[in-house]
Amino acid sequence: MGTNHNSGDIISPLLGELIGINETWFRNRGNIRGEINLDDFKNAGAYSLFDVEGNNVPTSWAQLLIFSSGYYIIQIIVDISSRKLFIRRYDIENDRWQEWGNIIIT
Repeated sequence: MGTNHNSGDIISPLLGELIGINETWFRNRGNIRGEINLDDFKNAGAYSLFDVEGNNVPTSWAQLLIFSSGYYIIQIIVDISSRKLFIRRYDIENDRWQEWGNIIIT
């Protein structure tokens, strides 16, 4: 039984599923622009924020890093134009985001 690699790739999704690749894996998630709600960003990975505004957005030009443990989701924003980091946690069990905290790097 042969595999035709020129046809639709069905092997990669099956292999990924077997080794547990899912939305909790940290990966590059691309560029985000315009109006956003950071409450909706829960998939682990790195996002580049360009001139964004909206709900719970502490800065408009930044790198957003999201980590997920299964119980909590952590969002870390590294502000590109200053020396600030913003961090908050989402409690999955209680469906609630904490307020943003910040760290100033000196």
